[in-house]
Amino acid sequence: VVFFALFSAGNNGLPKEEAAVIKFAASKMATQAELLGYEFARLLGVQTPQARIVHNSSLEWQAIKHAAEKARAIAVSNNDEIGEMTCSELLEALELSRCLLLMSYFHGSPLLESSKAFSSRQAACVTSSSLGRVLMLDLILRNEDRLPCRQLGWRGNPANLMISDRSSLPSMDRFEESKGTLENSNPLFSNIFQKEKQFHSANGRLDSPEVDLMSGKADALKSVQENAESASGTFHIVAIDTGVPRRPPAGRRVKDHERYPKVVELILNNSDHSANILYEISGGRLGIPGPDEAITSTDSCCSLSDEDNAAAIHEFRVAFRAALRDLEGFHLFLLQLYQKLDGVLRVFSSIITKSSEESDHNDIAISDFPSPGASYSTPCPPNKHVNSEPHSDSGTQKNATKTSSAGSRGSSDSPMSRDSWSGKHLKGSADAPRSRMTMRLRDFYKTPKVDVDPELLKEIEQWNEAFKTDVIRFCQENNFHSGFFDGTENNMAADAYELKVRLEHIIERTSLVSDAANTERPSLVVNNLFIGGALAARSKYTLQHLGITHILCLCSNEIGQSDTQFPDLFQYKNFSVRASTYGFSTLLYISDIFCVDEN
Repeated sequence: VVFFALFSAGNNGLPKEEAAVIKFAASKMATQAELLGYEFARLLGVQTPQARIVHNSSLEWQAIKHAAEKARAIAVSNNDEIGEMTCSELLEALELSRCLLLMSYFHGSPLLESSKAFSSRQAACVTSSSLGRVLMLDLILRNEDRLPCRQLGWRGNPANLMISDRSSLPSMDRFEESKGTLENSNPLFSNIFQKEKQFHSANGRLDSPEVDLMSGKADALKSVQENAESASGTFHIVAIDTGVPRRPPAGRRVKDHERYPKVVELILNNSDHSANILYEISGGRLGIPGPDEAITSTDSCCSLSDEDNAAAIHEFRVAFRAALRDLEGFHLFLLQLYQKLDGVLRVFSSIITKSSEESDHNDIAISDFPSPGASYSTPCPPNKHVNSEPHSDSGTQKNATKTSSAGSRGSSDSPMSRDSWSGKHLKGSADAPRSRMTMRLRDFYKTPKVDVDPELLKEIEQWNEAFKTDVIRFCQENNFHSGFFDGTENNMAADAYELKVRLEHIIERTSLVSDAANTERPSLVVNNLFIGGALAARSKYTLQHLGITHILCLCSNEIGQSDTQFPDLFQYKNFSVRASTYGFSTLLYISDIFCVDEN
């Protein structure tokens, strides 16, 4: 449910927001997941509305409620039935909900309904560049509800990608002023400021009445490169409804492992394929239709010259590569965060296991994202990181100090009651422990506080303090605002578990994309003869696209050659070559020769 709030002008002369969007999701977790999606959009340079979560325990929530009651009274006095009904519905939503998403309002329309975004070479390049980054974001989040792409199996929803005048995006000046704040803050994100063609992000959080330790540094990521900002002319492409699903269906995950590598590899290595993808996701306004694409739109790229369209395709590929570099910049951070969450949740599991006299200490499952047969070329492969507890987590309780109470266990607010993952969705033995952990957390938070052993309460309080030190502070130091730790401590373990579950499949697809990006296009020598190195030899989709059928593998050692070959796709001839020395120079001819069978 979405409400639009209009603000009266202030008397102090300071600039203020004129309107805001109040959004109530189906559950607290859905609200947090949407803010998490906006955070990933920010890191990838995709513009989104400013947003933050307001919880029902805050003074701001009461202020919103009071304003709604006051507005309803005014509507009643003016015989405004529609206004009265709207305010009553808002008050009802406030009574039933645990939190809301407060977002900035901007004037905009669906991108594909705007001619401005495709009317000139400059506009087309800006739009193409934005689409390149949005595509990377949706690949990571597995969001098929925005860009239509047949090759990925996405039907799309054009209404979730908007075009807006720059003047309608609020608080842009604040982001400009904070541009340099983050450059010296943390090495994990410092490289983000060095990327070519990286877009300025309008994403952020509305000013909160409470002190936000992360806001100053996090907002600094919004301003990245001035040249891209000036090139964007008078409009921005803004992504909305960017939520992170809890766990994609198993069948779709299998399809992702089939489709992602091909799409990513060919975008990086083949301009024609990039043009086909751009044509699909732009609704036929940009790029070039593929051989199997039916041209049904009259608003196709025919309004642009071939040269302008080629420039737009180039910008799409440049932005996609830049987003890929940004992704690799924070991939290691995600792995470290996941590892910390896994460690502290193991400690929590041992606490509640001991309290219930259970002996099963494995209820918090290790991520299952290293699928059989998959290989990842990440800085630290997930299957190595998450299958061992970090040393720092083994002593999370040693230095913990007492903090506030663990809160009532009798609350019906447990996210597991709303976001429970039913056992009917279990697709294998790896999923059963997750379901058990979900059930245990739900049962634990349902237990009334008076029925909990005081020693257990003390351990939970110590765990909360350790969690703040080890996880929340780590996120703050790295300017990462997930939205999952902004509420009370009552359900902190459940929030941590829900974030961990979402990070699992995000890291899985991040690894999938990174591995596919470890590719190279072979160079054309003459006619149907190409030459390349080991990366080109393993880029099977690129080789197939070029029509290559035979590969001559020339290596200094034949051992291990077959490990990266595809005998069902290509015919191989392996040779072992030796180094030749001429004077002071040693030349070792190590390359692969690729041949196209003209027959």
